[in-house]
Amino acid sequence: MSRSQELPVLLGTAVLPPPFPQRTQRKRPTVCKCILVVEDDSSTASLLMQVLEEETPYHAFHAATGAQAVQFCRSIKPELLLVDYRLPDICGIELTDQLHAVYDLAAVPVLILSAATMPWDEITERRLASLSKPFDLDELLALIESLITMG
Repeated sequence: MSRSQELPVLLGTAVLPPPFPQRTQRKRPTVCKCILVVEDDSSTASLLMQVLEEETPYHAFHAATGAQAVQFCRSIKPELLLVDYRLPDICGIELTDQLHAVYDLAAVPVLILSAATMPWDEITERRLASLSKPFDLDELLALIESLITMG
């Protein structure tokens, strides 16, 4: 047997492990001039999206469930969260608590919207803004600008 048959010949580039173990870090969300609308009612969501796109300098994004909002906030940090109080999979206040705690969004202002009676003590305790449906569009826009400016 010749020497070339005894030892395998490897062609190509060797891949060496890094000199130190790599630490995996959770990726921080990208900050953009956007508002996330978390609303399960499609007609209300469409109205909000249209008003935000036409009347503010912010891009509007929509999530129909709390799970979709969480997925969105993993990669993008909005300037404001507009959250319906009654979502199909989670209470809007609970979603806000989760997003503030887990996704480094504690400084992001939140506006809770609802046609139902809201627990004012919980909203006040968390320092959340709220607006009852139906709402005046001028009042909504003024509140949004105020929250973003103060935040």
